[in-house]
Amino acid sequence: MSFIPYSNSFHKINLKDPIKPFKVFKIFVYLLLAVLLFGFIYKTIDTKVMDSKIKPKGKYARIDGEKFSYDVYGSGDYTVILDGDVGLGMSQWRNVINGLNDGFDGSIFMYDREGYGFNDSSSKKTIEDQARDLKLVLKKAGVSGPYILVGEGYGSLVMTNFAKIFPQNIAGMVLIDPINEKTLSDEKNIKKYSSLLTKEKILHVGSYIGLTDLLEKFNLLKDNKSFLDELSGYDKDEFAYHRLGRNYNGAYENELNNLVNGKSNSQDQGLIQDKPLSLIVNESSDVNMQKELSKLSKLDLIDLKTVNNKDKVTSQADSEIVINQIKAVAKKYKQIKKLQDQNSKK
Repeated sequence: MSFIPYSNSFHKINLKDPIKPFKVFKIFVYLLLAVLLFGFIYKTIDTKVMDSKIKPKGKYARIDGEKFSYDVYGSGDYTVILDGDVGLGMSQWRNVINGLNDGFDGSIFMYDREGYGFNDSSSKKTIEDQARDLKLVLKKAGVSGPYILVGEGYGSLVMTNFAKIFPQNIAGMVLIDPINEKTLSDEKNIKKYSSLLTKEKILHVGSYIGLTDLLEKFNLLKDNKSFLDELSGYDKDEFAYHRLGRNYNGAYENELNNLVNGKSNSQDQGLIQDKPLSLIVNESSDVNMQKELSKLSKLDLIDLKTVNNKDKVTSQADSEIVINQIKAVAKKYKQIKKLQDQNSKK
């Protein structure tokens, strides 16, 4: 308070500067940058620590400098190739592997697509590119055909693309809860995949700064949670760790983007010609569109099984059905081959 010159009155002096919006904005930006920097440093350190604790157990091959993890079990005159659903990894097939190991007369090959598991970061590859990568990994691993292709969900698209590009190496096919390429242009499915893609884009960015770790800590990360809960031991630790990382989330985002954009054109009539085909359709999905994939082979070479797995991975929850269908396709393949050999000797 002070006197006004030449007056007997008083006036108040405001000693505080008014808060300017721009100044508030600058403080907010600095705080945000500090939080992001802290998150990035935390995630970098955490990744190094976890990398030292969780080591890869399987084999790997390098394609154009990128690492692809894989495992091969057993031996025989043909090879079963296992390819999993979007957002999953090799651990998806653990129950199937354990069930097939006993007395199975073929070799079994499973791998992680680019970005999953211990693999290097994912680039923007189409499903056809992924099928070609698989062929290169098989070559590097020394795994020769003929191949019985087994794919679940997104993996079924990789398998049909593989069969279209390399038809001479196919002995049979098992498609589990398969995706019919026609459904990729359906507005309902586009909306569903777009919603998942938007969320995954956020998680991918967040995986660089520890956001996925924070969400997991508060039990807010729901993607593939039921699958994770069914795993145990090393498989559970490995998947739980990689599920929070940038490579995994980048791969997940890329594959969802492929589904949104409908980037697959492989399921032609008679795709595998006179080779046996097993379809394991899921009643919680579009059954009719899954059954329509019977067109890939001849009617007398098709076996159809039905499961009802909502929010579950069929190869994990109903592994016995998957095992039996792989064995059935292998049996038909051997019968066909035996007949062909006999006819060639006449």
